[in-house]
Amino acid sequence: MDGYINTKEAAELWGISPRQVQKLCNEGRVQGAVQFLTVWVIPKDASKPTRTAKSKPGPRLGVKKAASASEANDMRMRSIQNIGILDANDFTFAPFVSKAGGDSGTLFLATSKSDPQLQYVIKSGFVEIACNEFIYHHVASALGLYTQEARLFKGVSGSKCAVGIRYVPNARKFALAEATEEDKQIFYKFKSLYIILNEDDSEELHYDEQGRLFKLDNASSFNLGTGAVEGAIRFESKGLPDYVSQLFANSANYIEYEKYGIALGVMYEHFGRSALETMYNFYKQFSDFDLAWLQPAAEILDKIYPWAVVEHYAAFIEKRIEACKQFITENTAEQFMSEGEGGGRK
Repeated sequence: MDGYINTKEAAELWGISPRQVQKLCNEGRVQGAVQFLTVWVIPKDASKPTRTAKSKPGPRLGVKKAASASEANDMRMRSIQNIGILDANDFTFAPFVSKAGGDSGTLFLATSKSDPQLQYVIKSGFVEIACNEFIYHHVASALGLYTQEARLFKGVSGSKCAVGIRYVPNARKFALAEATEEDKQIFYKFKSLYIILNEDDSEELHYDEQGRLFKLDNASSFNLGTGAVEGAIRFESKGLPDYVSQLFANSANYIEYEKYGIALGVMYEHFGRSALETMYNFYKQFSDFDLAWLQPAAEILDKIYPWAVVEHYAAFIEKRIEACKQFITENTAEQFMSEGEGGGRK
């Protein structure tokens, strides 16, 4: 962000730790500091606060006035419902083999001791899986897409970072050829989100027992890999070395922008105008994404993961918002309906 630096950069300038800079911002002692999601950004020319300097905390970036009170409430409820961290001691664990396959490592089925109907598929094979699945669930919910509840777990044997995905015992696999028009629209939106979030997993969709369409396996989202997260955990108390900071920067900055248009052309060619327009409008919807609704999820994530991981999601999503804005400014849906881009299907 032009004219601003982050807490790590301010800490280096002022000779204190990033946590101390964050504390000063929370106390309102840094003139001009602005909060983005849970991340503070600071004017480049801001001076190190004195003991007496104090002002009101700065505003939060990304907080926009909702269209209506009911809309704001609906969005907030989708983001914060069932968000707290679960204790592994309240569950029994058994090995689990997914019928859908996947590459998330060893899985377990956790069953609540107080309510045997409450079950979660536990993923903890790689350190980035839990945070990616958790944030994906909340991003999708804020965009009006249904995903199975994702909860962070503490106390899972052999793992600091674990996530539980609500288990659906009788899930039915989605088949586009047999889908209703409404479910096709949901499928096209998930395809758009797959591109925006740099996903690298399967694209399998299923129906739960209530007939709701959801996407499985979102662990390889946000371009966040094992190396960056393990580095953040290892050096959390010492400050990130440059190579770890660069891993996070590279992950946030890598946008497959050309795929935005390629996907529209391919979807138009194979599925027609409805698919093209749905995906284009989803890019437009993402360009207006309100980061304020991720605030509760970010605060929960910060209880388990290092600050650098929380910062990554803020930076990543901000850049995708800008990419979507750029795309809809530079392109119209109609231009992908030409013979060269979309096979000429009307």
